[in-house]
Order: sequence, then C-alpha cells, then structure tokens
Amino acid sequence: MKNSKLGDASTARNLYDFSAYDFEGNLVSLAEYAGKVVVIVNVATKCLHAEKHFREFAYLAKKYRDKEGLRIIAFPCDQFVSEHRDANDDFECLMDMAEPPCDFFAKVDVNGSNMHPLWQWLKKKTHSVGVNFIMWNFTKFIVDRNGYPVERFSPNTSPMEMENLLLRLF
Repeated sequence: MKNSKLGDASTARNLYDFSAYDFEGNLVSLAEYAGKVVVIVNVATKCLHAEKHFREFAYLAKKYRDKEGLRIIAFPCDQFVSEHRDANDDFECLMDMAEPPCDFFAKVDVNGSNMHPLWQWLKKKTHSVGVNFIMWNFTKFIVDRNGYPVERFSPNTSPMEMENLLLRLF
C-alpha cells in the first residue's frame, strides 16, 4: 500500500509514526495511542477464532481500558479464504455495543504488495522463528507504552493468554 499518509515502515521509530483509516474512513494518527499499551490484531468476522477472541478482548478491555489504558485496535482483513465479509454489518453490531472491545479500523492487507506499512513494520520488529508473514486472522501484536512492539502472538493464542504480559507492561 503506497500512501505516504500512512507512514513508512523503513523509517518508523514507533507505532506513533503511522496512521490508518478508521472504520468510518477518517485518517487517524496512531500517535493518539501514545502512552497506552496497545494490542494490534487482524480480524475476520467469519473466522473460527472470532467469537472467542472478541469475547476475551471485551473482557480485557473492560478490565484494563480505564484503569491501565489498554487499547485494542482491530484491522479487518480478507486475505485468508474470504473470512471477512465486504459488508460492515458484523462490525457495526460490535460498534453499537455500549463499550466496543476494540477500536476498529478499515480493512487492510497484512501481507503482499498492498500491505499496510504498519503491518510491514510490525512483522519486521517481531520476527517469529523465521516467519515474516501473517499466517492467519487474529495474529496479535502487543505494543508497549513507548510505541514499540514487544511480542507477537499466533492466531491460536487466546487473548487471555496474553494477560500476564499485559500486566507487566501496565
């Protein structure tokens, strides 16, 4: 994805050097998350992980959002067997919740030539045993209060399994 407004993975120092389009199409500077512990995740509504992960993200957000400043930002992705619908209906349901579990951004590519530069940077900073690509939906990255990625988690890792690391970062 060649768009200088979004940031440059080759020169970025931290999360705050990127921008992304939110769920409603507004360009948002990720500097808005400065000083927060952030979980970044690629999501898909039709993925088998979706129900459990969104439920656990909601629990973590409710428990740590206000007190500890945790933010979970979700990027819909349709690069894995069409597990994310083009329509926003499913996300609109989540957005209508009193306290949505995530800040939802616009759909992105997390691999390939149209990849959002944030995802290119995240992968570069958190190599996973020689794997430098996103393998499936619900790959998660934890970013510390300084905007630096500290850990990458596979789609099979439930959000609750990340709680101990989150507690060390608060």
